[in-house]
Amino acid sequence: MNKNYRDHFYLWCHEPGVYNSIEGLGGHSSATPVEAADFMGIENIIMVSYAGKPVPPFAPIQQQYTKFKHVVWSIIGDTACKYDNPEAYVDEVISLKRNYPNVSGGIMDDFFNGERSAFDLDAIAGKMCAAALPLWVVVYDFQLCRQDVLQKLEKCDVITFWTWDVKNLASMEKNLTGLHRMFPGKKIVAGCYLWNFGGDLTLTVRHMEYQCCAALDLLDAGIIGDIIILGSPLIGIKLPAIDWTRDWIRKINQ
Repeated sequence: MNKNYRDHFYLWCHEPGVYNSIEGLGGHSSATPVEAADFMGIENIIMVSYAGKPVPPFAPIQQQYTKFKHVVWSIIGDTACKYDNPEAYVDEVISLKRNYPNVSGGIMDDFFNGERSAFDLDAIAGKMCAAALPLWVVVYDFQLCRQDVLQKLEKCDVITFWTWDVKNLASMEKNLTGLHRMFPGKKIVAGCYLWNFGGDLTLTVRHMEYQCCAALDLLDAGIIGDIIILGSPLIGIKLPAIDWTRDWIRKINQ
C-alpha cells in the first residue's frame, strides 16, 4: 500500500466565493485557496481561472502559494473565461516557473467545449514541453465517446478525469482504467467533486466515500497517479461531504 498519500492529493482552487451564487448550496464561503487547503490537509493545489479571474500577472498570487509542494496554474479556465490569445497564459505559467520552483504544470479546463477545440494545441503543448512543464487537461466522462477528444488527449501529459453527474459514478473505475489502458505512460488523475455540479441529485457522504475510496484503490494499483478534490470555494459551507473527506484524508495519512 502507498503510505505517502499526501504527495498525491491536490485541491482544485478558484478565487474565494465564486460558487456562492449556486442555487442549493445552502451557504456561502469566503475561503481562500490557502485557507481551504489548510483546512483539508492538502499540500498541493491547482489554481484555475473561473469566470475570467484571475488574469495575469499571476506572480502576486503565486507569492501566497510558496508553502505548497506543487502548484499547477491555469492555462485555460472554465467556459466563462474568454481568450483572444491562450498562448499568452502559457507564457505566463512558464514565467512563473522561472521564479517559483513549486510551479509544476499548467492546466486546461473545459478545453473540449465549443470554440476552444480550435485553439492551437500543438503550439501550447510545444511551449510547455520546451519548458519541461507538464500540460494537464480536464476530460469529462461524457466526452470519452468523442474521437477528436481522444486524439487531443495524446498531446497532453496529465489527463484529469471527472464524472460530471453523480448518477454516473458507478462507471468511474471502469473509465479511469480504460484511460490508463488507452494512454500508457501518461499520468491519469481522478477528480472527486464535493458537490454534484452535473445534476439535481445531492452528493451524499456515500457518494463521496465511493469516489474517494475507488480513487485510492486505483492509486494503490498504479492505475492513476494522483487524486484531486474539488474545490476550494466550497470549503466553509456546511456540506457533509466536506467534513467526511477531510477526516478521510487525515485517517489515511496517519
